[in-house]
Amino acid sequence: ALLLILAGLAGAIAPQTAAAKENYYIRIGGVDVTSDNYTNISASGGFPAVQSGTVTFDPATYTLTLNNATIEGNIYSMNVSKSYTIVLHGENTIKDDLQPIVFASSLRITGGGLLNIESSNLAISVSKDLTIDGCNIEANRYITVDGRLAIINSRVAVQNNWSKDFAYKVSGGITLSNSTITQPEGGQVKQIKTLEGMFYTVVDKNGEISPTVSIAPGTPRPDKIVFTLEPKELDVDAN
Repeated sequence: ALLLILAGLAGAIAPQTAAAKENYYIRIGGVDVTSDNYTNISASGGFPAVQSGTVTFDPATYTLTLNNATIEGNIYSMNVSKSYTIVLHGENTIKDDLQPIVFASSLRITGGGLLNIESSNLAISVSKDLTIDGCNIEANRYITVDGRLAIINSRVAVQNNWSKDFAYKVSGGITLSNSTITQPEGGQVKQIKTLEGMFYTVVDKNGEISPTVSIAPGTPRPDKIVFTLEPKELDVDAN
C-alpha cells in the first residue's frame, strides 16, 4: 500500500506533458502558423517577413486576414485537404522574388481591400480553384490556376512586366461575374494550345495573348444598342 501511495505522489508531482502543437499548414515568410503562434503573427512573434500592419489567422475557418500589411516573403500552403481564405482590409503588399502566393488547395481572396503583389517570377499559383471576390488586386506577374478561376465584382490588374507573355494561365476555365475586361481593347477569354498543353487566358481583339489585362467591376457594354418599337405598325391620324 505504501508503494502505491508513493507512486501516486510521484505521478502527481511529475511535470505534465504539454499539449501537442497543431500545424495549420500555412507558412508566412517560411514560418509555419501553428496553435502556438497564430495569435501573434508579427515580427516580434517570430514572423520576420511581416514588416508592418496586422496579420491574423482564424484556425476555425482557415482564414488569413491582412490589414494594411506589408509582407516581404511568400504566403505558402501545401495542404490539399483544406480550402483557405485571404481577407483584405486597407492597402496590403506582398513581395517575393519567386512565388508570393502559393496554395495547393482552393483559395478565396475577398474583403474589399487592396493587395499589391510584386514578384520576379509569378504572382499567384493555385493548384485547385481560385476565387477573387469583391476586392482589388494589382500584380506585376502572371496568375496561374490549375482549377477554375472566378472573378466576382473585383478589380484585378495584371501587368506582366517581365515577359511579353500571358497574364493568366488557367486550366479549368475563367468566369467573370459582374466584372468585365477593360484592357486590352476587345479583350476576351480564350482557350489556347501551347507546347505546355491547353489553357485559358485573355487575348486582345486580334486574338493575340495579352501580357497586360485589367478587369473592373461591371458588365460589358454592347457594341451597338438596338431599339425595338412595339407595336411595329402605328396608325397616325393625318388630321
